[in-house]
This record gives sequence, C-alpha cells and structure tokens, in this order.
Amino acid sequence: MFTTTIRRPAGALWGAILFAAVMQPVVPARAQAGTITNVSTDAQTSDANSTSESFTVSQQYKRNVSNPYSQTPCTFKVRFSCLTALDVGLGGSATTKVSNSQYDITFHVEQNGPWTLRIDESLVGKLLIKNGGGPGRAGIGPVTCATWLSGSGSGTLPGLEIALQETGAQPGNHDQPLTGTKTTTLSSSNPQDVILRFHWQAYAISDGNGFNGPEVGVRLGEADDLDGVTVGAYDSEASRLLDGHFVTVTLDACNAPPMHTVPALRSWAGALLVLFFGAGAATALCLRRRTRTA
Repeated sequence: MFTTTIRRPAGALWGAILFAAVMQPVVPARAQAGTITNVSTDAQTSDANSTSESFTVSQQYKRNVSNPYSQTPCTFKVRFSCLTALDVGLGGSATTKVSNSQYDITFHVEQNGPWTLRIDESLVGKLLIKNGGGPGRAGIGPVTCATWLSGSGSGTLPGLEIALQETGAQPGNHDQPLTGTKTTTLSSSNPQDVILRFHWQAYAISDGNGFNGPEVGVRLGEADDLDGVTVGAYDSEASRLLDGHFVTVTLDACNAPPMHTVPALRSWAGALLVLFFGAGAATALCLRRRTRTA
C-alpha cells in the first residue's frame, strides 16, 4: 500500500495572513469639511445717497451694495457700485465734490482646524470729463481693506490695496478707464466670524472760470439722475452692471474629500513581505513527501 502525505503549506498560510495585513487600506482621518455661512453686506458707514441741483452747480453721490450672489458653501461674490458726479454751470466758481465709499462684508467660516480664504478684488469703471470749456479733474483711491476676526482681532490686508488713480487737470473731454485687480489670502483656524471692510475716497473738480465748467464724474456702476448731465450715462443696463467694485471670497479646501495614501515605509515593507512569503508558499505547495509501506 502506498501512502502519500502532502506537507502543510505553512509558508503559504503565513504569507496569506501577512499579505492581508499589509494590503489593508490605510484610512486617514477625513479632512474637515469647511463652509462659508451667514453672508451679509452693509453700506451704512458709507456716505449717504445725495443729490443737489441749482442753476450754477449740480452734484450727486449714489451708491449701492448687492446681496451676495453666485453663492455656494465654498464661495460668494459681492458688487458695490457708486457714482460721484459734478457739473458747474454758467457763472459758477471752481467746485469740488468729495465722496467716501465704505462697506462691510460679514460672514462665518465654519471649520475645525486651520483654514485659508482667497480674496479676489477688482475695480472697473471710468474717470470722465465732458462738455465744458474749463478744466476739470477726477480721482479715486486708494482702495483699502480692513479685517476683523472674532478669534484674533483686527488688522489690514495690504494685498488688497488698489492705488490712487487720477486724471490730472484736463481742459477738454477726457475718458480714462478705472482698472485694478488684487488677490490675497487670509488664514486662521477654527470657526470664526469675519468682517471685510473696504473703503476709498473719490473726488470731482470742475472750474468754468466764470463760464460753463465741465461735467466731471467718477463712474463705478451707477448712472446719474441729474438734469442735463451725461457724465454718468451708460449705453445699456448690461454695460452698467459690468462696472463696480467686485469681491470674490473662496474657502480653500472647502469640503475636501479624504486622501487615501499608503506611507512609503509600509508600501516597501509590504512588497518585500509579499515577495518573500509568496515564494515560500509556491515552494511549499510543490513539495511532497512520499512514504512507502510494504
């Protein structure tokens, strides 16, 4: 009678166990899912809307701040529009119109652990001098931004400062685009309330030297309501909405998915163990010990 005994593949068994242990997925702690909530705007600290018209001097300041739009849990946009307009009529003396624009954006960052906000700012409009024999000039800026964090006090964001832009004295018609873009970041940690306060000053100067002075305007997305004045006129509502002071706030790594990575040391150790015990398993399965009993 012949008896065949197959050696127990101990190498294969241990290889399978270690293979399973090594190949277990590494599941790190899920990244915190941050969100932006409770966004609001307030322009009450700005100069109030005002209009004044007389035979010799007409002037106006208008401003409006939008509700947040294109808003998601990760980002939102805000538009502030304004106009500073001045016209000096026959017999009027040199006149200066100064306006102060200021508004707040308030919101809450809900995230445990560190977070970073990306803040994009742009200024689009025109400095205009029209329809007058005397010199005129206009200017705006600098645009500045202050910030308050409920957990760490107040400060400034110099990365958002848009420099002063001026026409200089212009004797005739003048059309100068207003441009400026800035980007910066604001970092902190844990849930906090945030306030961004933007401020700038604009001016218009008109001097007719006893005759008609020019219309002068700093046009930033608002049309004028003055009789006989066109310095704030737009070709269409669509073109008007393209002007203004725009701010976009985005929370970086917002709702970030978990990252599944295998540490390098564990990967290399796993590969070596699988190779070693895999070879042992293959050898064990091929070995037989035969015994013959007469």
